[in-house]
Amino acid sequence: MRAVRAGAHAPVAEPQPAWARWIPVTSLALLVFLGVFLAIHFSRNPGAKAQDAGGPSLAAASSVLELGGGLIREAPAAALSPLSDERQRLERDWDNAKRFLFATLP
Repeated sequence: MRAVRAGAHAPVAEPQPAWARWIPVTSLALLVFLGVFLAIHFSRNPGAKAQDAGGPSLAAASSVLELGGGLIREAPAAALSPLSDERQRLERDWDNAKRFLFATLP
């Protein structure tokens, strides 16, 4: 009976205010925001100048596109030429085997 009476008089924890639970969340959000701001601020290069549209960058891009187009046109032939050579050799072997078999038949 003493245990029941002692348990009934146990102190109840008082609820904490809601703002106390939001302190870690807001501080984490503030640190993330500050990190993003500093990363953007220091990643910019203030000495860089914008180039005009008629500059060498447009000519370089054009030559790169022409080179890429040439590679795309030449790539299938370069990739398939060993296969076509092997196919020709296989056909030649089949023809030779056919000729041999027809020659040995009475």
